[in-house]
Amino acid sequence: MNMRASPAVKAEKLPVANWNTSKAEVLTISENITEHVDRKGIWYLTFNPTDDGANGTIKNVSLFENDKLIRTYADEKALKSKPRLRFLIENYNEKNTYRLDFTVENKEEKKSATNVKFNCTPYQEPEVKVTSSMAENPKFPIANLEDYNEETYLRTDVACKDGDWILYTFTNPVVSSKIDVLTGIPHHPRFIINNGYVEFSYNGTDFIKGDNFDYGNASIYPKQPIKAVRIQITGTNNEPLMAGQDLKINP
Repeated sequence: MNMRASPAVKAEKLPVANWNTSKAEVLTISENITEHVDRKGIWYLTFNPTDDGANGTIKNVSLFENDKLIRTYADEKALKSKPRLRFLIENYNEKNTYRLDFTVENKEEKKSATNVKFNCTPYQEPEVKVTSSMAENPKFPIANLEDYNEETYLRTDVACKDGDWILYTFTNPVVSSKIDVLTGIPHHPRFIINNGYVEFSYNGTDFIKGDNFDYGNASIYPKQPIKAVRIQITGTNNEPLMAGQDLKINP
């Protein structure tokens, strides 16, 4: 059985690696992904098992640039959790070579089948601190709004009401042409903000009003480096709680 996968060429959506086995075995996978990497930025490696092939674990995931290690994730991660690993490529050059190494351990004679994708995010991910007037659900904490992971989000433990707020404060001012503020559960129109608006501040103290929320979403268009973004809620959403997502910060 061929355990090697063809690298993705030109299309970022193609897998950079894959495997399909039902044996109890350890697979050592090494892929030249040079043709897939085409820019500097924040890249995410995602393991996407098939519905019946989420058996096993991955570990020792390493990315190399010109045979020099960029980063390693050594700890073991279950495939059923659909691991998502972050890599920063800062010194991209079209002459550079890139290699991805990792180990798959299938501990039982059950199917393990996964496509591995490596994509560059179009958004910035500056360090941010988020606070809110609303009590959080401990299983979906406010800190989820600080990790830039689309699979995690905030759920409050109470309904939203007039006067509630969520404040995103950047460690350092951020230059951005547009910031999208999304509420509700990702990919599902529940627990969105119906009544409210977003505002932003260049100094962290004085705020400028941006868009009103339209079906849970709003945007701002800063003209200077921005220090803070704040959601201002002006009424209920007629649901028992509200949900919030990471900011989408365009360059």
